[in-house]
Amino acid sequence: GHDSDSQHSSAIARVAELLRECEYGSIGSAISRPARISSAQQVQAAQLFIDALKSLEKMEGPLAGLLGTSCTKSEVKNVTDIIGWLLGSGLNPNAIIQGEPLAHAVIDNADGSLSIEFGLEMLILAGADVNATSSSGKTVLGSWLSGKPISFRYTADSFFKAGATFNQVDLSDHKLYETIFQYGLFRAASACRACESSR
Repeated sequence: GHDSDSQHSSAIARVAELLRECEYGSIGSAISRPARISSAQQVQAAQLFIDALKSLEKMEGPLAGLLGTSCTKSEVKNVTDIIGWLLGSGLNPNAIIQGEPLAHAVIDNADGSLSIEFGLEMLILAGADVNATSSSGKTVLGSWLSGKPISFRYTADSFFKAGATFNQVDLSDHKLYETIFQYGLFRAASACRACESSR
């Protein structure tokens, strides 16, 4: 009933607070049991998903050493585990946050290639719609490849296994092609050709 809703809501709020306060060591016990995320809590949970990814950037990113924000492996694991805990607790991988599908919100809000990759890969595993469009009309992969860094090892294969295609808005952005050729994303290049030949 209502009590368990507020209990689960407070679990999300508690983890969010620990994250804000950089109390990474205490997160493990806070997420040891799944919460049940209701439809009313989707935005709160989606925001925590994004905040956890941004925290990972601070903990592990190239600037962590300089900023003095680098952390122990177990602290990094605790923050990483928030992502799986949220999805396992019922966060909808297609939740809408800030007017955008969660995958687009990840791209818009995270900066590091590895945190974006991790967040998107986890959403794909949880069944996110890889062809969901942003308010500007781009697909998830189209938005990412035309706007944010990717790492040199990344192939985007999981997107294509999940049925990703590019649309006309994606294909009208020259930055998409630059990224595809710069990183040698062969499946993405053939996906572009397939879309263009079906016009």
